[in-house]
Amino acid sequence: MKIKNILLGLSAFLAISISSANATPNAYVTFHTSKNYLVHINNGYTALEMLNYPLALKEFLTAKYIDDELSASYEGLGRVYEITKNYNQSLKNYQKALDLISPKYAQDMVSKINHYRANKEVKNTLALYKIILSIRPEAGLQVLYGDQNKKEKNWQKALVSYQRAYDFQENPQGYLRYLEIKYPNKEYERYLVNKYIQKNLSYPEAHFKAGLVNLDKGNYYNAINEFSRANSQITIPDYENKYTFYLAKSYYKLGVSNINKPVASPLNKAIIYFDKYLKIQPNSSEALFSLANSYFYKDIANSNSFNKQLEQTEKEFEKVQKLPIQDPEYLDKKKDLNIILNKKYNSNFFEKTLETLERIRSLKSYDPGVYYSLGNTYFKKGMMSKGFYDHYKNMNSEKSASRDKTYSYFQSSIEQYKKYINKNPKNNGLVFYDIGIVYYQSSKLEPNRTILPITEENAKEYERWGPKFYKRDMLGHSIANFKKYLNYYPHAKNSAEISNLMREMQLAMIAVW
Repeated sequence: MKIKNILLGLSAFLAISISSANATPNAYVTFHTSKNYLVHINNGYTALEMLNYPLALKEFLTAKYIDDELSASYEGLGRVYEITKNYNQSLKNYQKALDLISPKYAQDMVSKINHYRANKEVKNTLALYKIILSIRPEAGLQVLYGDQNKKEKNWQKALVSYQRAYDFQENPQGYLRYLEIKYPNKEYERYLVNKYIQKNLSYPEAHFKAGLVNLDKGNYYNAINEFSRANSQITIPDYENKYTFYLAKSYYKLGVSNINKPVASPLNKAIIYFDKYLKIQPNSSEALFSLANSYFYKDIANSNSFNKQLEQTEKEFEKVQKLPIQDPEYLDKKKDLNIILNKKYNSNFFEKTLETLERIRSLKSYDPGVYYSLGNTYFKKGMMSKGFYDHYKNMNSEKSASRDKTYSYFQSSIEQYKKYINKNPKNNGLVFYDIGIVYYQSSKLEPNRTILPITEENAKEYERWGPKFYKRDMLGHSIANFKKYLNYYPHAKNSAEISNLMREMQLAMIAVW
């Protein structure tokens, strides 16, 4: 019956010997204790189960008297003092247990404990002590193997080591079988392992590290699974938030794994977890940019989801286009088309992206790259607006309000790109390509005269030529920016894309007159 009541981890009586930190870790498990010592440890935890704290304290103190160089008694004392709310003594004994174990496989957590103690975060300190002290030595050793393999870029071996680490921790019977194979002639030691094994242990950091390998290698489903398990196994805010960020990042990567066909479902998940992370780290520029990108591609995915329906609706409308516009059948088909258009070209698309980017810009110290992202977003909003659809479907010169909005989005895009250039005079030149594209697409629109880009220098030309000069003006700006881009990337002159674009714009310039 006592065996079933044991809650003590292997760290209570196992010690690891690790080779040089700069070499591949090599370790062996030794069992340097006595049966009498273990009986008192067993009795101490049995007393804890029975809520008999004075007896538990007596048993752990007796074990400490028998051998004060083993961590189990100090860990037990720490537990008794924690339960009885004598936190100073609890911290003191947990630290002594940790010093005796000296876990090289948890140095980051040990550093975090020192941080928590310095800031008097007692709750988090106690929780982290228990996590470290619960790690089975062989499980910790596998994490060291994984870290070394990752350092050497042996990704698959690293992943196997991390998986083995949490399997040793969470699967006691599997761990026993491993020890029986590794130590076939140590029946007494295996008896002790079986006697003191815990069935409710976890190893969130091993799951986290396995998740990082999967994320780096593009195995996003596996990464999501690992980060989710890590997240579910810990309640310490710093670690929970770290796992949350990478869980969000994995969902984002999954959602944009095919950048031309983003998927809304994982991007919605990414948004949820980035929001959760930002509640604790509201000024994280990386998380805010990632959140903005998640909104951006989610809206693209949602718009794309109406493509097939729009194509079919357009075909139906084409059948009645020659009917009088008051004809009931024409009106019905036109109504159907407008409904699907309003869904595909939703005016709210990218508003959340813009809102998040403005949030970045409001930070005291922000990344100037936010202007580049704003430029991209305004351009995409213009390209995915009903005004641009009207241009292609209504080739007459109708000056619609929706087309004016599209034009304003393009102008906002150019404005933001120029701000980016001002903030980054030594930028890589790609922004000039983007500006050239925006001007080129702007040349295809014909906005109202009231919002034409008329200045003192070009007022007479606009007055004389009107829309013709607008198109020529936009094309001229486009060509000028492409030439700036080619100054940075002269080899691009030979690319078919650039050659075709330049030729197309030259022909468009000629066609204007």
